[in-house]
Amino acid sequence: MNGSSSRQILPRSCVTSAVFNGQLAQRISSLPPPTDEVLLYWLGQAGFLIRTKQASWLIDPYLSDSLAEKYKGKHYPHIRMMPAPIRVQDLTNVDGVLCTHKHTDHMDAGTLIPLFQHHLGNRAFMLAPRAEKKEALTRSGLPSDRIRWISDGEELVLSESLSVHATLAAHESIERDNQGNSRFLGYILKISVNENTQVKHESTDEKKDTLTIWHSGDCVPYEGLIDTLKLHQPDVALLPVNGRDERRSSRGIPGNFHLEEALSLCKQVGIKNLIAHHFDLFEFNTIDPQKILLAAQQNADSISIFPAQLNVEYRLRLRS
Repeated sequence: MNGSSSRQILPRSCVTSAVFNGQLAQRISSLPPPTDEVLLYWLGQAGFLIRTKQASWLIDPYLSDSLAEKYKGKHYPHIRMMPAPIRVQDLTNVDGVLCTHKHTDHMDAGTLIPLFQHHLGNRAFMLAPRAEKKEALTRSGLPSDRIRWISDGEELVLSESLSVHATLAAHESIERDNQGNSRFLGYILKISVNENTQVKHESTDEKKDTLTIWHSGDCVPYEGLIDTLKLHQPDVALLPVNGRDERRSSRGIPGNFHLEEALSLCKQVGIKNLIAHHFDLFEFNTIDPQKILLAAQQNADSISIFPAQLNVEYRLRLRS
């Protein structure tokens, strides 16, 4: 066989992971900002801290024990399986917080109110579903002009280095308000890693200097999702893989992708990196991380799969 015809074409980007010692707060305060890559840190459940040379953002941070307080003595007491990896007061250099929907483990007043009122000052923004204006205002304590509103199919330029395209999320079902705005969203983050390049609204002109991250929010497969993602070609997907079943849904706990569904979706779209999350926080709503590690071994030739872990730094970069 001709060697050139069999040569494998490498993806445009790659994700690597490395364990670090000590506390997350120490890590982000002592490590210089990355120059040409994006750093991701898991905060538990669906929460992530995303850091670039220009800025830092949070997605769906749940850093309190508000659900344990709310459901104390109930069938599902929501007791933490893991501590929050960082204190709210240690997140002083965050430029924005993105919330995908109103469920408390994604839009938590116990995290957002102290974060915005005491630690971020007036410069930080919040991004939230337009369908959840009342909840976002209440749970953040922010005035409306500090919150950027969005619904599925819309794209906002949030800074010189970040634009966000909102995808529809089906949290077992698709829900909309009376104006047609989706209550559940995912976010495609388009991040410039060249400080001389600005992201542009609905533009692919600077694709070569842009890394694209898709955080699906809480979601299951639905018709049209694959076509939407193919238009944006994410470099990495952050997907919830705690699955779903009648036991949980009958008690008002809608589920997410099964691990196999998340893998199939990534392969159909051509997403080469997957960080699987939304587990190990509540006993009633988790999966065994060993299943993710096994899937990573079995699919290593086609996709890089990482189980979200604390004290691990994920580095997303363009290949040189």
